[in-house]
Amino acid sequence: MHDIGKNIVGVVLGCNNYKVVDLGVMVSCEEILKACIREKADIVSTFYLFHVRVREFGVFFPRLACPA
Repeated sequence: MHDIGKNIVGVVLGCNNYKVVDLGVMVSCEEILKACIREKADIVSTFYLFHVRVREFGVFFPRLACPA
């Protein structure tokens, strides 16, 4: 279900002149961080279901704020 929502958000943003880099689903936090740095992202949108990856995102968001 979240893949459909991801695609809808991507289309809406793309139609409003945002550059959308779709990394797909089940992407590791490390891959997201690398893509943010590579693309020089101004905005990052993620979605996760409440399961074991919640812990991973708890570490990811502070690293996103200060990637060094």
